[in-house]
Amino acid sequence: MKWTVEWLERYTVLRFEGELMVGAAQFFETGVMPWLKMPFAPIILDLSTVTIIASAGLGSLLRIQSAASEASVHLVLVKPTQEAWQALTMTRLDTLLPCADTVEAAVELIASRSS
Repeated sequence: MKWTVEWLERYTVLRFEGELMVGAAQFFETGVMPWLKMPFAPIILDLSTVTIIASAGLGSLLRIQSAASEASVHLVLVKPTQEAWQALTMTRLDTLLPCADTVEAAVELIASRSS
């Protein structure tokens, strides 16, 4: 798994690539959590190139969502590939996490919730 950080105006975009499986899930969670502890901008988790989300990855997403909620940080996921998205819908995590189809749609979603 690899990730990058990008800043778009008032938003922090964390882009992840690869498979969110056992070994990568801890790396993923460790990469996101510091951004939630020192919030200065809404966070967009761009998972659009994540191809697989295993149970460890689902657990990481739950912990990240919980930490974002506790820190009052706006957090939006950009939907992963279809196979990975199915893991979120089958477990109903898509109902707990705000999701968007693109980074641009995530920005619009955050803006609409902030007003």
